Amino acid sequence: MIASGAHPRGTAAAGSDANGSGLLDTLGSALSSLVEALGLGWDLFLDLILPTLIVAVGGAFLSVWLWRRSRRTSSSIGTDHFTGQIVTVKSAEGTHGQAFVEGSWWSLHSNGRPLRNEERVRVRAVDGLFLIVEPLTAEPPNEEET
Repeated sequence: MIASGAHPRGTAAAGSDANGSGLLDTLGSALSSLVEALGLGWDLFLDLILPTLIVAVGGAFLSVWLWRRSRRTSSSIGTDHFTGQIVTVKSAEGTHGQAFVEGSWWSLHSNGRPLRNEERVRVRAVDGLFLIVEPLTAEPPNEEET
């Protein structure tokens, strides 16, 4: 056992080394004293408490990093970014239809001719929860004319 106040390496405990080992020695001594004061064995400390602390501290750093990253990236708020996009009509009934756009279903409305299934259309505007679209292709030939 080492006498109180004596350091195991025979050097002063704090700040004696230019590379910072004095701080590590101080932290090690404090940790050793804590483990002994709590009556924990080193086995329990190394097998259970230390891994738990590492996971908790790592989780805290990860949380802070994700939070800071979310503050840096800009979010697309509003519907202006839909204008000009080309989307595919998934279901159509007359001048109304539906399309899956950027992860969600949107209702479509065409001011021109009726929409068709699997037709590609361009978004011209957003009106509430409707995308106002226009077909990319000209009017299909009338079946009576062919």
